[in-house]
Amino acid sequence: MRYYEIAIISTPNIFTYSSSFSLKKGDVVEVEVKSKLKKGMVLKEVEKPFFKCKEVVKKVGEFTDNQLELIEFMAKYYFASVGESAGNFYEVRVE
Repeated sequence: MRYYEIAIISTPNIFTYSSSFSLKKGDVVEVEVKSKLKKGMVLKEVEKPFFKCKEVVKKVGEFTDNQLELIEFMAKYYFASVGESAGNFYEVRVE
């Protein structure tokens, strides 16, 4: 089992999830947040945490290297979260 920090797209939230399959920075995944499926962006692989993690549901896409670079720049320049910045590049339906 592998563990990843995942930024929930269009939100400031970052959570740790487990995955039975390998992921890389910039992958877009579907994860469960408060019993709802949300899109998230993989930030990095991390060590196994001391708490129980929910599992990534599936990989649904990925950001290009150019998009990742721009997302990180926007987050720093505008003092925004990575998830909020990624929301500019990925359509998320609000329910």
